Amino acid sequence: MNLRSKLIVYFIIIILVFLIVFYGIIRLLFVDNAVEKTEELIKVQNQNYVKLIDKKLNFIQLFVYNSSQNSIFWEQLNYNDKMIHDMSSNALKNLKTKYEDLISNIVLINSEREIVSSVGDQKVKDILKSYLPNITLDEAIFFKDFIFRDYGRNYYILFSHPIEKYGRTEGALVFTFRLTELFSELSSKKEETINIVYDNKGEILFHDNINLILNNVNNFIINENDSLQYINKEGKLMIGKEKKLSNDWFLLTLTSKDYIYSSINKTVYTTIFFMIATIIVGILFSYKFASNISLPIYNLVNIMKRIIKNNNYSIQLESKRNDEIGYLFNGFNRLVENINYHIEMEKIINKITKSFIFSSSNISTAINDSLKLVGEFFDLDRINLLLKEDSNYNFKTYYSWEDNNQKGKLKPIKKISLKENSKFITSILTKDIIAKSYYSNIDDDLREELNKNYENKKNAKSILVSRLYYNGVLNGLIIVELYDKNKLWSKEEKTVFSTLSEIIVNSLKREQAEKDLKRLNEILEQKVEERTEELNETNLRLSKSLEVLRSEQNAGRRIQFNLLPPQNQKFDGLHFSRIILPSLYLSGDFVDYKKVSEDYAVYFLADISGHGVASSFLTILIKNIFEHYYKRFKNDLENTIINPEQFVKKLNKEICDIKLDKYLVMFYGVIDLKNNKLFYVNAGQDPYPILYDGNDYEKLYTGDLPVGLFRFADYNEYELNLPEKFIFFAFSDGILEIMDEKQTSKQEEKLRKSIQSLDIKIQDVIKYFDLKSKDDLTDDLTFLMIKKS
Repeated sequence: MNLRSKLIVYFIIIILVFLIVFYGIIRLLFVDNAVEKTEELIKVQNQNYVKLIDKKLNFIQLFVYNSSQNSIFWEQLNYNDKMIHDMSSNALKNLKTKYEDLISNIVLINSEREIVSSVGDQKVKDILKSYLPNITLDEAIFFKDFIFRDYGRNYYILFSHPIEKYGRTEGALVFTFRLTELFSELSSKKEETINIVYDNKGEILFHDNINLILNNVNNFIINENDSLQYINKEGKLMIGKEKKLSNDWFLLTLTSKDYIYSSINKTVYTTIFFMIATIIVGILFSYKFASNISLPIYNLVNIMKRIIKNNNYSIQLESKRNDEIGYLFNGFNRLVENINYHIEMEKIINKITKSFIFSSSNISTAINDSLKLVGEFFDLDRINLLLKEDSNYNFKTYYSWEDNNQKGKLKPIKKISLKENSKFITSILTKDIIAKSYYSNIDDDLREELNKNYENKKNAKSILVSRLYYNGVLNGLIIVELYDKNKLWSKEEKTVFSTLSEIIVNSLKREQAEKDLKRLNEILEQKVEERTEELNETNLRLSKSLEVLRSEQNAGRRIQFNLLPPQNQKFDGLHFSRIILPSLYLSGDFVDYKKVSEDYAVYFLADISGHGVASSFLTILIKNIFEHYYKRFKNDLENTIINPEQFVKKLNKEICDIKLDKYLVMFYGVIDLKNNKLFYVNAGQDPYPILYDGNDYEKLYTGDLPVGLFRFADYNEYELNLPEKFIFFAFSDGILEIMDEKQTSKQEEKLRKSIQSLDIKIQDVIKYFDLKSKDDLTDDLTFLMIKKS
């Protein structure tokens, strides 16, 4: 995704976030608030209805009571008089006429529940007769289950009050009221509102919607979230809450949800239109804004790619903009110019360096070429290189370069003589470069010397001086002159001349070193000739001495190997074999095995620290000690030789006493031939000897210290029952040196794999480790194998 696309996406995201927040605010402040206000208004209206109906019902109750107190009705029930009857009928008519719309019928009944007098609709009267037997005469009936409807689906309610006098009930005055008039205030011509009155069983007493034909609210009302809901014939949802009247009736006002939200639809639609328009305008603006930013940056990126691809830093960006993009382009152009300038400067330095490298035999040519390169690159007038002539600060011009336009016009600088304590010398000894934009600012002592050379002719306007300094001595100066203008010397110019001075100094040092080397070579060749003759005589004497030493070592090797037991020896079913491979003429490893009696065979493997003459001497000492205790055993003087613990302890004392600064690791074993047991001491022998019975491997390890290292060392003897068939194999630590494996576990695994059969021979192990290809061993290597089959 390119930059323009990213900017457009970022702007669109910002616009969408803004619109979502805006919509949320509108919803929070207007939509939800409007819904709450509308619902609150309906709730208040519903409460007003309840109060109005409760007031009317209380009025009717009072009206019925007051009407029943008219004595004319009691007299008619007690006296069969025509005048009283007429007066009673007129009273009934007056009552009905007073509330004609509300009252349907008024009936006066006697104690037998027979109609004595009545006024009103005959059809309603006929229906009313079926309810009269159920009327209780001695109590008032209000809001009971005496509700019925006529054939025109008009609902009526029956109220009655007893006719009493002197504590005796003579009959009752019964009223039927039209429910449509009773609840006339609830009638609404608005389709979005339905008012329903029902009893505690859900039976509908009144509603103002002709499309609602159900009799019980439980058949169509859904109770959800503490709100009653109803879906009308058009599929629109109506919601509301019930209110209990002063009796056991309930008033439910259902209002269309669309009506509740109708007051805010215009706001919602306007908001949506505004959001869509904002998105469209935002996308167009984002595209324009992104293009205004991304296109210049895209052009900048293309220029950068061209520069990188072609390595051409002379390319410039064209821009007429005065805003930040214009500043960016101008800054980029200046940056590229600086880079190009530095690249060219580096090329100059590289050329200078190469000229000195490839002109090592002619430094003068390299210096002249370098002065010309630097002078032309920086557009200078003249460069002078002065070298020190003596121990004082007297300098003479040896090299000089002038611009073609200045040739013949300038008086050359021939020499400069300065005092040791002069201000200029003090300054140049502490600074690599002294650069002055104005000739008058040069130190007085230097200016006086320059004026002597100019001889009142045209003076330089700007001067730069670089020192040739090495080994703590000022050896020369490079004086750069500019005659036509005052120049503010740049950091790059100072760096180049400082580098040039260092290159020239190194070249001069190299030239001097080459001269010194040539002189030393001549002396050395003479010395070599003198020493060669001496060395020839010394080599002759050394060769004779080496021959004598080699002869003595061969004799020692023969003596040492003659002390070893036979390479293969068998007795009592045991087969002993050994191989010793010394790293030098003489070995520091030693092996011996011997049947010392009918009951015992003794063997050991010793590995002395180091190798060579000193180690081989200790092997001879061990052999002598072993033979000493063997003879004493044969003469019944002591049994140390068949006691591994005693033998190793005594051997440790002997070696510590002679103080040879040598120690050894050793495995000493005694085989009880009669009981087929092994008694042994492992004095630091590593890798550990292995006992293999054809199935399992057992490491013979005791953890004791090497012999001859500490006088206080203690050694423990271990006993082991030998299998009927086995192979005992011991290695010196030289075997570890030839292994590629470095981890101990892998080394032990390889040693076990070298012994995988009871029929194996010691030559098979040599072949397994490919020892014939190992020409140079870093350590002595010894194998000891005992096999019983």
